[in-house]
Amino acid sequence: MDQFNNSALNLCVVLAEGCFGSWNIVLEYAERGNLATFLERRLAEDAFLNQHAVMAKFGDIADGLVYLHQRNVIHRDLKPANVLICIDNRLKLADFGISKIMHEDDLNRTIVGTPLYMAPEVARGKDYDYKSDVWALGIIFYELCMLEHPFVD
Repeated sequence: MDQFNNSALNLCVVLAEGCFGSWNIVLEYAERGNLATFLERRLAEDAFLNQHAVMAKFGDIADGLVYLHQRNVIHRDLKPANVLICIDNRLKLADFGISKIMHEDDLNRTIVGTPLYMAPEVARGKDYDYKSDVWALGIIFYELCMLEHPFVD
């Protein structure tokens, strides 16, 4: 069993060998659900976040992306539904199902992810890299501030 722990991301992943030679990823339980549900609830209550709360949540997500990118991983589906909220209100990145480990000279042209959070170069089938995650982070930042998506009427 291998364990990776990043306190800045507040993420603990345990890789455990499962039955029939498979591998299982075990994550902590995020008691407070995901960021999408949190933002929907805030919108229904017309309760905007203060600057401190926005920056704390944005910082947690950005720290998680830095951690991934330093290890050559592109998330490729960063969105509020894939950001979990722990009991201490720290955020964790989740759903690495379409993430990719980048190798030198890799070209990414696969159109993957959620269209509303997809960087323009990804949607156009052009080459992309880590910056596509930063685009999605910017969309999430807008949603934290305004409680709505920037490109939906």
